[in-house]
This record gives sequence, C-alpha cells and structure tokens, in this order.
Amino acid sequence: MTIKDFPIIYHLGLKLKHSKWMERTKKHISAYLRSHKEAKIQLGAGQNKLEGWFNTDYFPRHEIYFLNSTKAIPAPANSFDYAFSEHHIEHIHLNDAKFLAKEIHRILKPGGVFRVCTPNLLTYLEAYFEKDPMNNPYVSDTINDWIKGGFYNAKNYAPAENEESVAFFVNDIFLNYDHKFIFDGQTLSQMLLNAGFSSTRLCQANESSIVALSGIEAHVPSKYTLVVEAVK
Repeated sequence: MTIKDFPIIYHLGLKLKHSKWMERTKKHISAYLRSHKEAKIQLGAGQNKLEGWFNTDYFPRHEIYFLNSTKAIPAPANSFDYAFSEHHIEHIHLNDAKFLAKEIHRILKPGGVFRVCTPNLLTYLEAYFEKDPMNNPYVSDTINDWIKGGFYNAKNYAPAENEESVAFFVNDIFLNYDHKFIFDGQTLSQMLLNAGFSSTRLCQANESSIVALSGIEAHVPSKYTLVVEAVK
C-alpha cells in the first residue's frame, strides 16, 4: 500500500505541499522582479531552464519554481515584459487555458508579449490527407519510435507490425501525453484576444522578431508546432 491508496490523506498532503511551494514561488517572484529590469516568465518549463527567465513548472526543481497554471499567478499586475509557454497549454483543459490567458494578460506590462507554442491541429489533420503520409519521416518516425514503443499512453493503441497508418499519428496527439485540448491558429488566437490581448501573430517555431523570444524553444522546429505571439 502507498499513500495514494488513502485519497483523502493524499490530497490533503498534496494541498499542503502545494501551498508551501506556492509561498516559496511568491517570494522568489518578488525577488526576481526587484533584480531584473526586463522580466520574463516561463510556464511549464520542463527541462528547458532559460537563463534570465523566471522558470516555473508543476513539478519544481532547482531554479524552476512551482506553479499550477490553473490557479492565479502570484505576481502583481503589469509586472512582466514577456511570458512563454512551450508545449504546455495543451495539457490543461480549455476553460483552464482561458483562465491562464487572462492571468498572463494581467501580469504583463502594456505592450508585453505572450509567446505560446503548442501542437498544431491543422498540420496534424493535413498529414492524414497527404498523398503518401507514411513516406513523411515525421509521421513514420513518430509511429515507430514513440507509438509502437508504447510511450506513455500509446501502449493502449500501438499498431501491430502490419497495421501502421497515419491514423495512429493523428490519434496520438489527442490520446497521448495527457493532452486535454489541441488548438489550431484561429482558436488559439481568438482565445488570446478574448482574454484581453490587443493583437496576435503567427510565428515560425524558434523564430521571433523579438530577441528575447527567439530561439528559446526546446523542441525541434517543426510545422507540427503552432506558435502564436499575443501583444497586450
């Protein structure tokens, strides 16, 4: 037996731990804002710790601070110049993503920019209609290296040797990695505008006209990544 076999105790302990971690995050955000003229916050940092940024994640580590993106960000309004989220927003439900967009808008300074990178629904669906999608290296490599290998949830739908098809590639982006919602450009841009941002623009992966937002992604640049920058 583990503590997870006692859900009431487990969730109470988790709540207390998160509360303690959040107080630490709040303290370090204050210190960061005092010491940085150009303030930048990253959400869902994973292993991509960016120099000069306030890096956050649901799973805190050294110099990566705890943040639950579905809750209020413990930072003052108009305090950050830039915000960045890479392959993170698809891991929370749509209503939580809407709340997060409003929180980012709140903490950004006027003219501040939020860069969002997430799987691109359009290009995943387009792959299905390619003339010979299994000749697309990205499709075939994903099926053979990740899905057939049973990565995370893929073991539940991995194809047999004679079953490989692009259908597995398309389904994977919905069923794997604990994804909750996959955006296309129109839906993501409209959500950001609804959150109060004045404008949005589509960008190429790892490219930006803003130096602070260029070349900061950990994922290999790909047409299967949607990148939107929203300006407050």
